[in-house]
Amino acid sequence: MRRILVLLIILIIPALIFAQKACVQDGSPLIVNSTFSISPSISSSPLAPIVEIPARITVPVVVHILESGSFSVSDEQVQSQLDALNRDFEAANADLVRVPDRFKHLVANCNIRFELAKVDPSGELTSGIVRVKAGVNQFSLDNRIKFRSKGGDDAWPAAHYLNIWVGNMESGILGYSSMPGSAPLLDGVVLN
Repeated sequence: MRRILVLLIILIIPALIFAQKACVQDGSPLIVNSTFSISPSISSSPLAPIVEIPARITVPVVVHILESGSFSVSDEQVQSQLDALNRDFEAANADLVRVPDRFKHLVANCNIRFELAKVDPSGELTSGIVRVKAGVNQFSLDNRIKFRSKGGDDAWPAAHYLNIWVGNMESGILGYSSMPGSAPLLDGVVLN
C-alpha cells in the first residue's frame, strides 16, 4: 500500500508543478497552454464573469521530417495524420462509439484546429513541412532530433508554431513530448 501511495505522489506532484501557467478573467490574455495565447472577451454580467473563447483556435503546425536511409514520410501521410488529429479534437472521429459510458459526458468539440503553417518565421510562404537529411540514422530520447547541430532540425518559435519532429526512432520508441514549461527550443512533439 505504501508503494502505491508513493507512486501516486510521484505521478501527481509533477502534474501539479507543471500545470497550466495562468488563466485570468481581468482582460489579460487567457493562456491556453504554454505555447499559444488568446485574448478573451469578458461578459459584463454582474455575476461571475464568463470567458468567451473564439469559435475556433487555429494552431499553425510545422512538421520537421528527418529523412535517413529509406526513412521518409510523404506530404499525404502528414496531412492524413493532421486530419485524424482534427477529427479527434472536434469529436468527429469514427471510434467515439467505443468511449466507455462513464466518459461519454466528457466528449466535446474542443474548437481547436491544427493546420500546416502557411508562413515561416521569416515571413516566407511555406508548406509547413520541412524535410532535412538527418545527420544520424536513429534518434533517441535525448532531443538531438530538435537541433540541426546534432543531426536534427531546429525548432521554429514555439510561441507561434507547434513543432512536430518525425524521425527514425530507436528501440521501438513511438514518440515523446516536451513537458509544459520546457525551454522553447525543446517545445514540441517527436514521433517515430
